[in-house]
Parts: sequence; C-alpha cells; structure tokens
Amino acid sequence: MGDAVDSARSHGPKWSQMDKKQYFGKLLTMMVGMRTVLFPLQVVKTRLQFQNKADAQYSGTYDAIKKIARREGLNGFFKGYPISMLSLPAGFIYLTSLELSWQFLPSSLPSSLKDSLSGVAACAASQLWMVPVDVVSQHQQVNTKKLKTSEQFRQSTSLAKNIFRNGGITGFYRGFWISLFTFGPQSAIFWGTFGRARRSFDFIPNQNLQVSLSAATASVFTNLITTPLDTVRARYQLSEGKTTSLQVFKELWKSERIAGLYKGYFARTLYGLLNSSPIVMGYFWIRRTSQKDSIS
Repeated sequence: MGDAVDSARSHGPKWSQMDKKQYFGKLLTMMVGMRTVLFPLQVVKTRLQFQNKADAQYSGTYDAIKKIARREGLNGFFKGYPISMLSLPAGFIYLTSLELSWQFLPSSLPSSLKDSLSGVAACAASQLWMVPVDVVSQHQQVNTKKLKTSEQFRQSTSLAKNIFRNGGITGFYRGFWISLFTFGPQSAIFWGTFGRARRSFDFIPNQNLQVSLSAATASVFTNLITTPLDTVRARYQLSEGKTTSLQVFKELWKSERIAGLYKGYFARTLYGLLNSSPIVMGYFWIRRTSQKDSIS
C-alpha cells in the first residue's frame, strides 16, 4: 500500500485499538453499497470474457449494456447478485488478514514489501471463501434467460447441487489456483502502484483528491497487467469437462490472440475506476473513525 497506507497504519489506530463493531458495521455498509451499484458492470465483464469470437453476442461493453437492457430488462444486470452477496464475508476476511499480516510481518522489511506480502496473504485467505461463490455466481451471470429474483435463488440451488454432483467439494474450488495467481499479484500491484502514485501526487494539497487519483491510476495500471489472467480464470471456471487453465489459454490465444485475452477490459477497468477510489477513501475513513472510545 506504499507510504500512504504505511502512514495510515503507523499513525492511525492499530488493529487492537479499533472498535470492531463500528469497523465491521461501516465496512458492511460500504461493501453492500458498492457491490449493488457496480454489479451490472461485473455481469457485462463476465459475459464479454465468456463469449467466443465465432458466435459473439456482443461487440463491446456498450453493445452488451444495450442488448442486456433490451432483452432481459433490469434483472439481466443483476443475475447472480443474490448468491454473490454470500461473498461479502470475503471482504471482511481480506481486510482483517491485511491488517493482521501487516502487523506481524517484521518491521525491518521495507513498507512497500510488507504491503505486497500482506496483500498476497489477505488475498489467499479471502479466496478460500470467494471462489465457491464466484463459481456459482458466474454461471448465472452468463445465463441470458429472463429470470425473476425468486427464480435466481432456485437456480443457485440447482447449480450448486449440479457442481457438487459432478465435482464434489473440489468443484466449488475450480480455478482456485488461477484465482490466487490472478488476485494475489493484482492486490500487490494495486497497492504498490497506489503508494508510488500518491508520492507522485504529493503536490496536490487536497488529501481526498490525492487518494482518489492515486487509486484510479493504480486501478488502470493493475487492470492492464492482470486482465488476461482474469479472462482465463473466468472462462476456466465456466468451462465444463476435464480441461486446464493452460488449455483454456491456448485455445483462446489460438482463436483470438491478444484481443481475446483482453475481453471485458473496458468494463473491468470502468468497474475498477468506479470502485477503487471510494473503497480506498472509505478504508482510510473507517480506520480513522472506528477507534475505541472515539466519536465518529
């Protein structure tokens, strides 16, 4: 997280000094709000990543938004939303692991290295919860049929049973390693870039603007590096039968080359831009206002 988060942790409250009830309550509100507002972009991104060039339904992000709205209505943008809410604990796991791992890592390590290592540790812990939810949610996101919310719940149950029947408990962890290989570096790259960007924007007097621009810069750069991995991950988790992530990559490269690996890049980057700044600013605010015996 660079100097920005180093400062926030060094001079802000330590984990033991925070009021956990306040901390998790505010965190839950922030995560539910951001998930709800930005979930439609997640659906668009997943559909673009999953489609094949030969039978593509959408020519790009804007085209996907238009067609989903016309054919499926508002519900089309929230397919997989109910089951995706089960992933919220992953956010708590991520930030708690981030805080604890940062504090337990040797103080002699450079802050940038500590941030990267704590980010990877937090990612590994959160993915244990996140991947099973993702596997079910993504199957719903690529379903183009009109479904009411009640039907989505029934479909979630049916999908979960089918996944368990075909692959057992490991079926829910399909793509776990590639998820870890995607989101681990993504976390490390984002926070490392964020710290460096904030130092570059040190001339800006407004702290909120400084944080916002730094988060936006980190988001764009991170997505540029990690989108190919995310595309392979999504397609692998949605694939059926005995295949590997390497085979998915080879087939995609053979048919569509570099463009195939960057499917959904614009939607993913837009999601990141709209998500990263509020989340990072919210993270700092929650830490500041969740001290024990303090008034928020």
